[in-house]
Amino acid sequence: MSLSWRTEQHDAVVVSCAGPAWRIFVPVIRPANAPAAIAPAFALVAKVAPVIKRGDPLVIEAGTEGFSISREGVAMGDAAPGGRFMVKVDDTRTPVQAIAVEAGRATLPGWSN
Repeated sequence: MSLSWRTEQHDAVVVSCAGPAWRIFVPVIRPANAPAAIAPAFALVAKVAPVIKRGDPLVIEAGTEGFSISREGVAMGDAAPGGRFMVKVDDTRTPVQAIAVEAGRATLPGWSN
């Protein structure tokens, strides 16, 4: 298992394993009064309650000014705000990855509403 920063901004940690191959992204939440040097270590310990739980119905939204799209789906796992999880959409075989926003609401990776 290995840990690495997702970006130079240190906004998320990538936890990965070589065999079997998998990876997850853990968002870093810095307390407003924490010095920058200790904030990342604190964030790895802090646990945020999930806003989406497995089996919850939800809406996945993506868009920008003048454009938006949404789909209904069912969560295949739990997720805290900013956490990634898989969603079963309609009758498609392949689930889609989403990012939890709030209870019953998610967005697609790469889109911020």
